[in-house]
Amino acid sequence: MNEAAYRAAESALWESMGVAPTERTIRLATTGTDVRIQEVGSGPTTLLLHGSPSSGSGWAHLVPHLPGRIVMIDLPGTGLSEPIGSGVGVSEYFRLVVVDCLDALDVDRALVIGSSSGGSLALKGAAEHPARISGLVLMGTPGWLEESGTPFAERLMLLPGIGALMGRFRPGAKTQRKMWRSIGHGASLDEGRLDAAYLEWWGALLKHTDSLRNDMAVMRLLRGRPGAYSPEHLIGPSERSRISAPTLVIWGENETFGDHALADALVASIPNADLKLIDGGGHLPWIDAPEEVATMIEEVVAV
Repeated sequence: MNEAAYRAAESALWESMGVAPTERTIRLATTGTDVRIQEVGSGPTTLLLHGSPSSGSGWAHLVPHLPGRIVMIDLPGTGLSEPIGSGVGVSEYFRLVVVDCLDALDVDRALVIGSSSGGSLALKGAAEHPARISGLVLMGTPGWLEESGTPFAERLMLLPGIGALMGRFRPGAKTQRKMWRSIGHGASLDEGRLDAAYLEWWGALLKHTDSLRNDMAVMRLLRGRPGAYSPEHLIGPSERSRISAPTLVIWGENETFGDHALADALVASIPNADLKLIDGGGHLPWIDAPEEVATMIEEVVAV
């Protein structure tokens, strides 16, 4: 890891957003992992859980538009956080990471926002610990939904040896742009919403941290037969039916990990859930329409 190079790109990103987060380290009790958090604001807490490959700074476009105390965590093994140690049960980690964060923050209840695989952690937390979640927001397709099966790219990552090889991949700027287009963000690239500071930060995350390699290591723990997730880790309707918090699913029109039917099925399986669509949005819809998404989130807070 080249922490100095990563921090330089991250600082430039936050400066471009006009935000100056404070940072500190907290310990997750279940895994014994020291993780970095960044915070802005004061008031009721909102916890942001990023997807992969990313870190807490991946929320930079959204943070300036959110009220209250915003906590961005670098999940274990990503950004500047320690990876999960050997011998830790991944199922236990999935169930408890949200409540571990809230305990370490000394927060009884919080609004939890999750994106992609971070959405799965948010779903698990809301189902297992409903008293701790005041509201739930899911951005794009959560990972490991029972209805989704295993997408083709992830089947490759789950083949023996392939995931470890991909974890060492360091794509150049041209390939990175292709990756963003492949998940529905071509319009934001062309129109400058995916700006240079954000792209430089994400490139630095891939090049100067071990985030991708550590994410691939976690994926291997989820593997059942080669090329597939173990069914025990998939999140089905029966588990989601235990969620009691007001829930908002925000789905981009150009989402590539799941179609509108999947979004409808996800919302139908959660008792108090609503679906909002972002015109022209991709897998990370707050990048495409940060102010619109923030307004939607405020409606959940107001419930």
